[in-house]
Amino acid sequence: MADNQEKLQGTDIKLTSSNKFLTWFSNFWYYHKWKVIVIAFFLVVVVVGVVQMLNKTDPDIEITVATHMIFDQENVDALDTTFNALLSSDLNGDGKKSVQFNHYKIYSESEMQAANEAETDANGDPIIYADESNNKAQIEQFNNYIATGQGSIMIVSEFLYNDLVKRNKELVTPISEIYGDKLPEGVTSDGYGIWLKDTGAYKNLDALKALPEDSIICIIRPMLLNGERGNEKHQAAVEYFKTIVEFGK
Repeated sequence: MADNQEKLQGTDIKLTSSNKFLTWFSNFWYYHKWKVIVIAFFLVVVVVGVVQMLNKTDPDIEITVATHMIFDQENVDALDTTFNALLSSDLNGDGKKSVQFNHYKIYSESEMQAANEAETDANGDPIIYADESNNKAQIEQFNNYIATGQGSIMIVSEFLYNDLVKRNKELVTPISEIYGDKLPEGVTSDGYGIWLKDTGAYKNLDALKALPEDSIICIIRPMLLNGERGNEKHQAAVEYFKTIVEFGK
């Protein structure tokens, strides 16, 4: 009996010792669980953000297409492949060649009306291709991108091109600044863009022929706050711009 009592007492001591920790943890969790949850959440966000930054590839070139067309997956993939194929070298020296391709479907009021009146269904009702609310959202996203000041090669509709130049001529690089006195074919009358249909890439590459004929290619300057890195990206954009204009010529 004495041995059994000693064994029982020994077991009780172990359980009591273990229960102290469980009791402490239970009290701690009761009073501090939301602090722990919030801290853990922000810790996960920070870790994910750091991992994404470490794995992020800085593109050699950014090219943005914004025009009145439907971007289905087939033509998006074809354009993406073509833009990457046109990049002949690693312009930023990070050991990788990459082009960031952005695209926006944007209509003017007249373009939207024409798109929505182009086809009718079996009942004679118009097939709506351009939704007004979505169009406004796309315009807002496009303008927000311009406002980032990253600078980019732009292939845009005549409507958007005129808006860009009218908004701020200093925003768009004059073609004479790129080519001097020997201007290429297809320079717009104001001198800030080139009609895409007159470029070598458009004439020789099928993927670009999916873009509307009123598309214009131009270069947006980087903002001064981007410093030397912005200037480097701008020079890379100029070289890539020349590749598109002169391809196959």
